[in-house]
Amino acid sequence: MPVYVGKDVNVKIQNAVKDEDETAKLIKRYNYASITQSETGSHEAYHHSAASEPNPPFGSELNDSEYNQIGTSDNTRFSRSTNVNGEYAMILFRYKPQFAEADVKKIIAKFEGYGTAPSGNGVTMKIWNHVSSVWEHEQTGTGDSDETLKITITSNIDDYIDNDGYIWILARTTNPSDGTTEAILYCDYAECYITRSKFRVDYTPISDRDLDGVADESEHVTVKVNSAEVTVSSVDDSTGEVVLASGDFNETDIITCDYRFDKEPYVAQELTLEPKQRIEGIDGLGSDTIQVWAPLLKEIDGSIKEVFKGEQLPERMAYIAAFRDEFNSESSLQNYELTGEWIISDGMIVPQSSPNKLRYPVKLRSGTVIETRVRVAGACARHIFLRSADGSRYFRIFAQAWNVNLYYYDGSSERLIDKYKLPSGYVDWWTLKIHLRSKGVKVICNDVGEVSGYADDGWIMPFDGFEYVDDNLSPRGLDFLYIIPPIPDDYGILVEYSRGGQTAKLGLNGVVFPEGSIPAPKNEPVYIVTPFKARSIRVIT
Repeated sequence: MPVYVGKDVNVKIQNAVKDEDETAKLIKRYNYASITQSETGSHEAYHHSAASEPNPPFGSELNDSEYNQIGTSDNTRFSRSTNVNGEYAMILFRYKPQFAEADVKKIIAKFEGYGTAPSGNGVTMKIWNHVSSVWEHEQTGTGDSDETLKITITSNIDDYIDNDGYIWILARTTNPSDGTTEAILYCDYAECYITRSKFRVDYTPISDRDLDGVADESEHVTVKVNSAEVTVSSVDDSTGEVVLASGDFNETDIITCDYRFDKEPYVAQELTLEPKQRIEGIDGLGSDTIQVWAPLLKEIDGSIKEVFKGEQLPERMAYIAAFRDEFNSESSLQNYELTGEWIISDGMIVPQSSPNKLRYPVKLRSGTVIETRVRVAGACARHIFLRSADGSRYFRIFAQAWNVNLYYYDGSSERLIDKYKLPSGYVDWWTLKIHLRSKGVKVICNDVGEVSGYADDGWIMPFDGFEYVDDNLSPRGLDFLYIIPPIPDDYGILVEYSRGGQTAKLGLNGVVFPEGSIPAPKNEPVYIVTPFKARSIRVIT
């Protein structure tokens, strides 16, 4: 027998977010892939030679082509030499953290290269302590080919970020020139990682996931590092800020967060629950005991009836189903918004005219993986755009036969933020695995390289679909498109209604919507009836 809860019931859905990628909010990587000499105030690099280690800043800034030489680990090296007796060849690296100094929990600086000198090969690397005005944490190498040195700082962080907000790293030849034979320092790549322990989720407010009526509990989120749950110190439901017990991350860690967020409450005409005997404990409004039943017993069944206003159906869809298109039939064309003429040919979707654009119009959340294969033979260039929800910003993946670049448009200008270049040769195809992160992307390129980036400004989630454009040069084609969303968790429902002059609040947990929203009847007004199943129910006091 159904239990009729009542009319004009206030309903608030707790939408589930699964595996929202928070990595780029907690770990920042800085390198020189997109740096030009004309930029000021960010990270820079300088070359120099001296008989001792000067206080920073010093030296002459690298030019654009020299920055390009140290921007990626590709065996294209910048070198600095000196033949002055007793002098060392040096490079000074300056990094500008985007995290507030007080938030930084870890600094990791890396140098890839080598040094040669008449009395011995090797590189010496140090970090500047601006409080004591000394170079510290010396790391050394002895090779005559590329080796990677690393400095890690996890304590007294403030000592290594100066009053202007800079981190300074020195690399020099371990040995000096003797005046006859040069001392030469080679740098293939340099970078700096910093970490912090707090972030903000993409969607707010965070829900009272355990339905106990208490705000700002750590139980409202689940944070995992490489799939292992970690301790949460605090949560602010309204702002979405989550503080972790530790910010000691490794540079390859992946940090994700599961939570729910409250949708705007709405008024339902009816809400029913059944079977009656399963919920008798809450009918009198006097019990706050969670009603959980044995696994073999049937769940609570229920439904929400509301006036259909047109926008509810997409609002109820928190996630898309997995989408896979092999381009085997002309019917595939119906899946996309197309600009220009397109055909299906040999298992590829191919533009036949200019301008051309293919867009798969669906909102994509953090945790979604897009897999596709683009043809780049010869001088062809292909572009994939991933735009913000309001369309004001985008990431652009630019693929050519020998490289993949990642650009970011911030609303006013576009800039290169990362690039991958083949060590040698070229390819006819790039298989791209695009991982959508929270306000960022990571692209795996033919399983051999990657590019990644993150929007620090006003990016609005979710991602607004997948968009593909080419440069009109043949051979052309997009080979397949897979869009694989994260598997959603269950939902929560908060119900508030008047009964006998009292306001009652119910919480339903473990909710799923197995049948979706069904408009019925066909006459006006049209109602949608949303059935659901829940695993537990309680009165919230």
